[in-house]
Amino acid sequence: MAAPAQAPAQSSGPFLKNSIIWEKKGPLPVWAWALIVLGLVLAVTMWRRNKKASDTTTDVGNALTNQAAPPIFIMPQGPAPNVTVTVPAAPPGGGRPGPPRNPKPPTNLRQEDNPPVWTDSVRLSWDPVPGATGYAIKDIGSGKVTPVGAVDSTMIGGLIHNGSYFFQIAAKNAQGALGPYSAQITAHTKN
Repeated sequence: MAAPAQAPAQSSGPFLKNSIIWEKKGPLPVWAWALIVLGLVLAVTMWRRNKKASDTTTDVGNALTNQAAPPIFIMPQGPAPNVTVTVPAAPPGGGRPGPPRNPKPPTNLRQEDNPPVWTDSVRLSWDPVPGATGYAIKDIGSGKVTPVGAVDSTMIGGLIHNGSYFFQIAAKNAQGALGPYSAQITAHTKN
């Protein structure tokens, strides 16, 4: 009896259908290939940047102004260049400067349309806070907070006709910290 014919041996590389990876997990998804390509592009970019930096010889002055590649510091022969370093002054009382302070609450929060003009909204205005980058208006009854930009008035809508609403306002600084809320006011919608 003749021996059965055997299939030709195939490479067991990871990209062939008879590989262990293919049999256990299936082909790589598109997102995995995208990550592989992205990693290769970043590696080649960093290699080129480092090669470019090592191919050019610069002195300390050029290295500090060259922003295309990380600076390469080569110690010059002779005296060191004059360098002026400015250190910010310590706050009164010494120590480190503290975190930015929260802004003060806006003053003179008022209903601009008094007597009421709209049945479903009110227009509020206030005296702006110097340095404020925005404000948060709080409807005390519902607890809803409405963020607004660096303005000094806004419309609050979605209210019920002939209703009374209580509002407060707080200022926001450049770091996004919200200051304390102002005293509350009562605003009314039209009947």
